Amino acid sequence: MLVCFLVEAHKSLLDHLITMHEQYVTGLLRRSQHAFDERHREFRKRARRGIHTVLSAMEILLERRTGDPLMALYHEIDESTTCSGKPDETRRGPSGRRDPKLVQMLLATIL
Repeated sequence: MLVCFLVEAHKSLLDHLITMHEQYVTGLLRRSQHAFDERHREFRKRARRGIHTVLSAMEILLERRTGDPLMALYHEIDESTTCSGKPDETRRGPSGRRDPKLVQMLLATIL
């Protein structure tokens, strides 16, 4: 009789263990999916802002205003839009500020 009780208790304990593990894995999957969706949403927002910035830059460059279109681009596009990441030497000059000559040189290589 004691052996039957221990076997049933063992089975019941394993069933509870499996149920708890399944709940744990489901919660882990839900949290990771939520984190992935949040990061993906943020990347899509950044991509939309980037596309908007590129389209605005192309409109400014194609307008062919009187004067230098690259300097018009430099003055009209917000610095926070173009330098939203960590500052590095490709976006900023040695002083840590945006260098118009550096911007013009980079744009000239792109165009």
